[in-house]
Amino acid sequence: MIKSVCSKCGSEKSFNDDKLGKKFRCPNCGNVVQIIETKPSFNNAKEVKPEPNSGNIGQILESNSNDTSAKLPTHSNDLVKAPLQKSSVQTHTSFPLKQVIVAASLLIITGGFLIYLLLLKPYLADKNAKRYYTYIDNLIMRSSQVAGVDYNILQKLNYGTELLAYNQNPENEEWLFVKANGKKGYISSQFILNKRDFYELNGIFGDVESKEAILTAKCRKALLNYFQDSINRNIMGKIDPQIQLEIYGTQKNRETWQVFSRGKDINPNTVAYPRITNPNSKFSDFACIIKNVSTNKRKLLLFSFSEEGVPSLAYELDAPDEGYILSIIRPVRNGNNQPVVKYTN
Repeated sequence: MIKSVCSKCGSEKSFNDDKLGKKFRCPNCGNVVQIIETKPSFNNAKEVKPEPNSGNIGQILESNSNDTSAKLPTHSNDLVKAPLQKSSVQTHTSFPLKQVIVAASLLIITGGFLIYLLLLKPYLADKNAKRYYTYIDNLIMRSSQVAGVDYNILQKLNYGTELLAYNQNPENEEWLFVKANGKKGYISSQFILNKRDFYELNGIFGDVESKEAILTAKCRKALLNYFQDSINRNIMGKIDPQIQLEIYGTQKNRETWQVFSRGKDINPNTVAYPRITNPNSKFSDFACIIKNVSTNKRKLLLFSFSEEGVPSLAYELDAPDEGYILSIIRPVRNGNNQPVVKYTN
């Protein structure tokens, strides 16, 4: 019996001696193998042990169809020839410094732009915005420049709310784009004052009741105009010395006058709304008593309004140190141009 080894899968198969030199198909892998005699190796491996001066291990000799003997190649002196391995050539790639610099530059530029757009630009816009203050209650902030509707109301602003105005010329524009209480929107410019004007108006109110009794913007503006007329008057409301330094740069040495009133809609009061100057006007007149906080001296002021609501001082009369306004009667046509005012005792 002889054994033959498949050169492809290494499986062994036994044959009779008369099959030597013939071919067979391996039952495991289907490879066609010539039957040659194999001799066991020292470690019982399944590979063919070459004869001295033989070729590669397991190489099968081609046989002539007329020759029944098998021959081994005689080209190598090695007992076992190691398989040839491909030599690996290690290549070094240069570091992509230029690409890294370009990518880093783009990242820095993009990051800087985002920081400017999201943080620095809004900060600078708020820092450079002009400060204004509301001088009426419930001033409406809207999402668009349309008045008299409800769909665009964003919020209602209280008296004294600080506004950051983004307009170039806030005092000359009908609508202002502002920021208040963290929200942005549009408000009517006729209901705002700059810092100096606001604190001058606020100083005129001697108590909360006077602010409630003098509620409309046109009446408040009438009082402010009177106090700011410094040609013939040297008066002001009560303003904190530190605030004076902020708005004037110095402290003013002026007489302090204020309005002290009873609650809203309480009559008689130090505030009244008669029709003296023009009974046919769409606006009532506005009368109030102002008081010198140092001397207790009092005056009655009477303002009228144009058809556009612009105030003007109609009368300035001395008032008693005590008492509220009971009535104001139009002047009698006998040469006396002053209205007749009656007070409570």
